[in-house]
Amino acid sequence: MDRPIEPKRWSSRNVALYGGGAAVTFVLAFLVLDSPGGSTMRIDADRVTIATIREGDFHEFIPVIGVVEPIRTVFISAVEGGQVVEVLVEDGAHVEQGDLILRLENADVQKESISTESRLFENLSQLRNTRVDLAEKALRLKEELLNTDYRILQLEKQLARLRGIEARSANSVAEQELTNVADELDYRRGQKEIIEARIVQERTLREQQLEYVDATIERVERNLEIISETLKNLEVHAPISGQLSLQRIETGQNIIKGDNIGQIDILDSMKVRARVDQYYLPKVVIGLRGEFEFASDTHTLEVTKIYPDVTDDMFEVDLEFVAAQPRGIRRGQSAQISLSLSDPIRTLLLRKGGFYNSTGGRWIYRLSADGEEAFRQEIRIGRQNPQYFELISGLEAGAQVVTSSYDMFGNANHIEFEQPAGGR
Repeated sequence: MDRPIEPKRWSSRNVALYGGGAAVTFVLAFLVLDSPGGSTMRIDADRVTIATIREGDFHEFIPVIGVVEPIRTVFISAVEGGQVVEVLVEDGAHVEQGDLILRLENADVQKESISTESRLFENLSQLRNTRVDLAEKALRLKEELLNTDYRILQLEKQLARLRGIEARSANSVAEQELTNVADELDYRRGQKEIIEARIVQERTLREQQLEYVDATIERVERNLEIISETLKNLEVHAPISGQLSLQRIETGQNIIKGDNIGQIDILDSMKVRARVDQYYLPKVVIGLRGEFEFASDTHTLEVTKIYPDVTDDMFEVDLEFVAAQPRGIRRGQSAQISLSLSDPIRTLLLRKGGFYNSTGGRWIYRLSADGEEAFRQEIRIGRQNPQYFELISGLEAGAQVVTSSYDMFGNANHIEFEQPAGGR
């Protein structure tokens, strides 16, 4: 007769499974114990970083990377296009202001300039002739008035003489002549009035015409200067003195109007152009200073220009050396600058660390006096620089805290160290 077989309650597999679970439970119970203040974790002190709160000068600064550039750079562009006839200065050479760098040739520009210049010279000649004609017309009217005045004077004298003769003798011939002279005198006087009126009228018209003619002559002469400048623009001269950086240009090459030909750098003085995170845009102002280490010396720079454009979350600033620039510094060299955002203040300093990523700066683990344990402590921090936080409240000078990452602690409120921890 068949008999049911009872399964074994504790197989080897069950023993291993339950035994492993018990071991894990035992370890967790050993590490995390219930306490009135919350969970507790026991850890080796060598696995954390301990720092001491201290009082000191807080400098709010940010590290920025800049590039050394000439204090001033002037770009050279082709004002007129054309074919390169001659390159007179080599790339990298020092040039003085006004030096001829290269010469271009443009037959169309030259031909058009000559044609336009001829027309302008013709117009200029006509305008000047008009000016001369107006002056001559004024002179003719003055001469006509002068002749009329002279004739009136003669007639007045003749009339006075004839009246004297008539008074001495009754002479019909003298009487007739007297009448003729008197009539002509009246005519000449009337003629004089007309000439004087014409002179007044012509003077007004002449002033208006001369104003127009002079303005037109001025425009024509200015256009002639422009044509002359157009031809001069086929010669490229150095706008300033400095070191020339020339694009690769060969004889016979065609240069398009507006093309960049090169640049001239003033190497007597250097500046640093740095990129700054846009977060600091409201804090960065003209006059802020920074420090730059070069050749074992510290050099001070000052912000002299802020570029408002933001690209890739960054904006640019120019900094110039406050004292003499470092000897041996070269264009294109990188510069690590500590840019101060405010004057130093005396305050409590908390060294930065990974704890901030877990707590946001709201609390920190504070060590007991014997260094055997640490508890949560609420704090309030203010400004920061790459090394320190400005500690506003929650701790006093001399207090020791855990500044390394809190990822291993979970939600533990209390930490016990296997051996006393010391500050650094």
